[in-house]
Amino acid sequence: MKKFTAASRITLGLVCSMLGILISANLLGLLPDRAALIIQGRQQLAESIAFSNSVLLANHDLAGINAVFNNVIERNPSVRSIGIRRYRDDRVVVSAGQHTTLWPADLGDKVTPEFMPIPLSQDGSGEWGQIEIAFVPLDSGRWYAFAENPLLQLLAFAAVCGFTMFRLFLRMILKNLDPSRAVPRRVREALDILTEGLMIVDLDDRILLANNAMAKTVEKDADALVGKKASQFRFRRVDGQSEMPWTECGRTRQLVSGTTVHFADADGTNRIFKVNCSPLFGNEGRIRGVMVSVDDVTLLEQNKLELREAKEEA
Repeated sequence: MKKFTAASRITLGLVCSMLGILISANLLGLLPDRAALIIQGRQQLAESIAFSNSVLLANHDLAGINAVFNNVIERNPSVRSIGIRRYRDDRVVVSAGQHTTLWPADLGDKVTPEFMPIPLSQDGSGEWGQIEIAFVPLDSGRWYAFAENPLLQLLAFAAVCGFTMFRLFLRMILKNLDPSRAVPRRVREALDILTEGLMIVDLDDRILLANNAMAKTVEKDADALVGKKASQFRFRRVDGQSEMPWTECGRTRQLVSGTTVHFADADGTNRIFKVNCSPLFGNEGRIRGVMVSVDDVTLLEQNKLELREAKEEA
């Protein structure tokens, strides 16, 4: 099973923390409740319709009431039907839309988000009847209705955007950290004692650590090498391959040893090095970088060449 990198685990933790904060804010009522706002708006609309039609009802203007009801349904897609029911005989005296079909017979005066009855009085004689308004359900009833929940949509949006932004931010921060600070001073001093050049390169070809011998080879300060691209220096393989040995080692995850490379000094002098590369693996078994040793064999190669020439002359 493939494991997450440390940066991915940190990002996932940050996203989960952010989602937890949003859920807590919703439980504390700090986030707007879409359903509550819709219900409040429906109640206000129902009371407004009841008040505006009370005068027409007092004048027994049923045709005018019906015209108002049809106008409300036409202008408000959330309103399915409207009717006025008389308590005396439980009869709907005027309605618009398929009210008799939509309104539940056993609802009574119970108020729900979908069905809202408002009491009506006539001539000050107490409650005469009620105006009944049927709205579209808050839940669409489709199989993916759960995805229409605003809180769920907010959490999904925050999770996707948060993971992307946190991951990019961490990648930028980790890239600019100084890896040399993670190496104990005594370890650096021990590496500086070595006469051969030594550097640690990550999979992006960036130098994470270099000892003094390596710094002298490329004529740079050891601290200045950290973060630089290893391939930017004037190394050239004698076998004609363009891929550097440490890049090959990181790609194949195999030891690469005895590779001969040429290096041109600032004054144009050509030097010969033997490069050995060993992959570095993390605790999770993933390759984290490559340790590169560079041994100057210029003098040895020159001696071999002179010896060969001497034998040929003899």
